[in-house]
Amino acid sequence: MRRAVIVLSVLLVPRTGNTQVNAPPGYDRPAMVYDARRGVIVHFGGGDNIRLSSGETWEWNGTAWTKRDVQGPSGRFAHNMVYDSRRQRAVLYGGGAYGADPTGETWEFDGTHWEQRENGNAYPGPRGGFGMAYDSARDRTVLYGGYGAGDRTSSGETWEWDGTRWNRLDIPGPTAKAFIRMAYDVRRQRVVAFGGRGGGAETWEFDGRQWTKRANDGPPPRDHHAMAWDSGRQRVVVFSGGGQPTGIGAYRPTNDWLTDLWEWDGTRWTERASAGPPLRVAIPGLAFDERRRVLVAFGGRPFGTWEWDGSRWRAPLGGLAPAPRAGHVMASGSSSGGVWMTSGQVGEERRTVDTLWKWNGVAWRPVANNGPRYRSLPAAAFDTRRNVLVLHGGAGLINENRYGDTWEWTGTAWSERPVDSPGARDHHAMAFDEARGTMVMFGGQDATRAWIHSTWLYDGNAWRQGDSTAHPPGVVHHAMAYDARRQRVVLYGGGTQDRGRLRDVWEWDGVRWQVAPSSTPGPVVSHHRMVYDAARGVTLLFGGTETWSWDGTSWRRLATTGPSQRLVSAMAYDELRQRVVLFGGSGPGGAPPHSSFADTWEWDGTAWREIR
Repeated sequence: MRRAVIVLSVLLVPRTGNTQVNAPPGYDRPAMVYDARRGVIVHFGGGDNIRLSSGETWEWNGTAWTKRDVQGPSGRFAHNMVYDSRRQRAVLYGGGAYGADPTGETWEFDGTHWEQRENGNAYPGPRGGFGMAYDSARDRTVLYGGYGAGDRTSSGETWEWDGTRWNRLDIPGPTAKAFIRMAYDVRRQRVVAFGGRGGGAETWEFDGRQWTKRANDGPPPRDHHAMAWDSGRQRVVVFSGGGQPTGIGAYRPTNDWLTDLWEWDGTRWTERASAGPPLRVAIPGLAFDERRRVLVAFGGRPFGTWEWDGSRWRAPLGGLAPAPRAGHVMASGSSSGGVWMTSGQVGEERRTVDTLWKWNGVAWRPVANNGPRYRSLPAAAFDTRRNVLVLHGGAGLINENRYGDTWEWTGTAWSERPVDSPGARDHHAMAFDEARGTMVMFGGQDATRAWIHSTWLYDGNAWRQGDSTAHPPGVVHHAMAYDARRQRVVLYGGGTQDRGRLRDVWEWDGVRWQVAPSSTPGPVVSHHRMVYDAARGVTLLFGGTETWSWDGTSWRRLATTGPSQRLVSAMAYDELRQRVVLFGGSGPGGAPPHSSFADTWEWDGTAWREIR
């Protein structure tokens, strides 16, 4: 018999972006160039949503990332970088730390040392989010657009760097805009510019004397995209990006990021179809590896290292992993094995995510992100009779609005179920009652922040309210799991409005809730997780640093070592491998500077082991 296991999540926040072992930490707006002399891609900077800005220099040789132990520019994002092939060095300009105005610094990297260059009396000034490309025919670095300090007004200026000084060109050009991107067409000796905030679907070219508008019927309007010259196929490539919200720092939800890839041959744009990254990609770095004839992309939300060979994308490291997070859910029970995970909060700004991931016992794999709207704190469980993952409710970002929708994942696609809703809520818990073939949902907070003490049942066709004569008190931060041996849904822990933390064990027998007598007291916990360990025939609880089991009569503390101390995590039971799988959570305090985790742990019935 397959077992359904769920995890409910909690409200906490921390870092964002996918992680890779031995990879750059900058997820948003890094800068990348190909160093033709040394045959490596140089990556610098970037930031994450906890408002950290990287000042690290990394290099990609086609096989692995290597961090360079060099002193250079301070941590920053929204900067830009090109490779000066005549002087054989990377040229970096502008950008700045989160929460600060951009700089007006010019830096160069020769592969061994970073050197800050003197700007002189005339230079572009503090600037971020601009386009930059190296014109190899004229030996000039061309800079256009971006935003300045203070009110962050968009610029329409064109500047050039000759390796010694900056020179402003007093010529008309594209509409003033920020987050424009540029690349140099070596074959036609033109700088190609596309997109940007304000006129984001225009294509312009600069021949060293004047700007010429070429097209307005290519890729959809966008900013924060990536752009590079593919010398192997003689095309300018545009990848990813987002729509056009108002304001330089306007928030854009994950769903609004694009996954398309377009090519410009000097005459027309062509969209390329591919089995590309299955994720919406935001603000990646992009550079063409001339030695290996592939475009390399890194960064974004969520993302990792990917390569495009002109026909398909591939992940050369095969090491993509979910971002550090909280407020997510995990469930298992599929006949194909594995553990599913989705939703959650990442970043100080409480950005939410919607990518569905699957754990196969070795690695995480992104599966889809075209389902439930980005959210945190939903409830989820696996319906083993119908072989579908069911998700209900959760909290969105804007004004912390709560959802009351019901979604199902069939293994190939998400679909929203057209059923009457029990009402919007978050902080609730759900478990699948295998004996009765119904989802059991309890607790949480509704749209008015009132604590819920009603029980709802879902059979795949409709929700109905369960018996209300006896029930646990309204509770949040609790956990539920289905005990298949005893055919009971077990609820434990969490916080109540009038009783503090709950220590009663409540069990649902398919008809009503009852308090289960216990010969030993259980832990005082909230924000914990529970799953049913079918191999051992007990309900397993993890909270803080302790691991406990419930056998239907008594609590037993099993371990005090394992995952580091955390207030929230997610767990599920992989029945095929007979392992409890735990991912993420947040350290003490639940908010910066206390970081979230992106670690994966497994419990084999005796001890925890981190899977690296």
